Amino acid sequence: MKTTCPHCKRAFSARQFIQTHRSGVNVERKCPNCGCWFRLTSQMAWLHIAGLLGLLIPSLANLALGPGPHQIPLALASFLGGCVALGAMLYGKMVVVRRRDNH
Repeated sequence: MKTTCPHCKRAFSARQFIQTHRSGVNVERKCPNCGCWFRLTSQMAWLHIAGLLGLLIPSLANLALGPGPHQIPLALASFLGGCVALGAMLYGKMVVVRRRDNH
């Protein structure tokens, strides 16, 4: 999956990002072309985390409870959580972060 820098509009694969910083739920990346730092918007980062939890919790509950009438609703809930997480990653807006490089 390629990520586009919001400043210079070039697309890069995940392996081309050498420098990354983690601040809370946000992962900031440094563009190898122009050197600016960018990340997902805070709302999209939280939506991504909520989608991952919506995927993980029903899946674990489905495994723990075993077969029964709850299987299909839990599987549907985990599928919807995965769709929310994937949608937040694919269609989330990247924003430039004004940050000094301390290294």
